[in-house]
Amino acid sequence: MVERLGAWVPSLRPLASRGIVVKTDTARGGRRAYYTMPDREGVGRALAELEARAGGRP
Repeated sequence: MVERLGAWVPSLRPLASRGIVVKTDTARGGRRAYYTMPDREGVGRALAELEARAGGRP
């Protein structure tokens, strides 16, 4: 997918180390990883709070 988009996609490992996402599976010989976000509402609230602190800037 990265090749098709021509864009760099950051690693999710730092988010996984903080418990924001959880690695659920790997496929294709370990070259792809699948993640879930166990607390989507909490992440949404945190992002809204950060946006409010930034004055609504993206």
